[in-house]
Amino acid sequence: MTLGDLKDTIWRQLPLRKMLLGREAVDDLVELTVHNWEAEPLNHCTTDAQRQVVARNILMSVRRGYQAISGKEVEEYSMFFWPILLQALASLVVQLILRWWLETRMNRIRMVVWKTEMHR
Repeated sequence: MTLGDLKDTIWRQLPLRKMLLGREAVDDLVELTVHNWEAEPLNHCTTDAQRQVVARNILMSVRRGYQAISGKEVEEYSMFFWPILLQALASLVVQLILRWWLETRMNRIRMVVWKTEMHR
C-alpha cells in the first residue's frame, strides 16, 4: 500500500458530502493527518478514550495545517465551510486513518515511513 492507496481508501469511505469539499482537499487532509500523526502517544494508549484525546490533538494540527496550505484565514471561510463541512470531514478522515492504523502492525509501519519521508 502506498500513500496514494490510503488516499483512495479514505476517499471511498467518506460520505457523499465529500463532493462539496473535493478530492484535492480530501487528499490534503489525508496528507496533513499523516504529517501530524502522533504514533508514539497512540502506542501508549490503552483505551479508546485515550486514543480519542490523541485524535483530537491530531485534528487540531490538521486544522491549523489546512488553514496554512489553503492560504485563507478562518475569517475568510463562510460561517458554514470550516465549522461544519470541513471540520466534520477532517474529523472523519482522522477517525478512518486511526481505524486503519490500528488494523495491522504493517499499517503502523507504513505510517512511520510516510511521515519520515514527509519530514525530509
